[in-house]
Amino acid sequence: MPLSTGVGTTGFFVPIRAEIMPNWPIQVWIILIPVLLLGIVSVLLPFVAPRNKRPDDEHWHGFFYSNPNDPALLVPKRYGIGYTLNFGNRWSWPLLFLVLLMAALPVLLALTNMHALRGPRGHT
Repeated sequence: MPLSTGVGTTGFFVPIRAEIMPNWPIQVWIILIPVLLLGIVSVLLPFVAPRNKRPDDEHWHGFFYSNPNDPALLVPKRYGIGYTLNFGNRWSWPLLFLVLLMAALPVLLALTNMHALRGPRGHT
């Protein structure tokens, strides 16, 4: 039974069995970690987000909300259940970029791996 060491929640090095941590390729971890973090945030969001009333209609532009004077990053949707970004907040654009990157990353990794599996061109 191979053992490795790792930092536990107490900050001390504790033995961790190698069988517990799967030996998955880095591409799986690149996809799995953001998905797990997004799932944790979505579960915890209703508990930590303030219960605000819906913003006034004057700052809505179709489905988009933009109010630079509103410090909230996430605001209740105009219609339906859930939250949307306040595009007047400067942090909404980096957050949108990260979400789009997380959606595009599996496709980019799949295309990269497909190219690597084909091998060099010109050989028959």
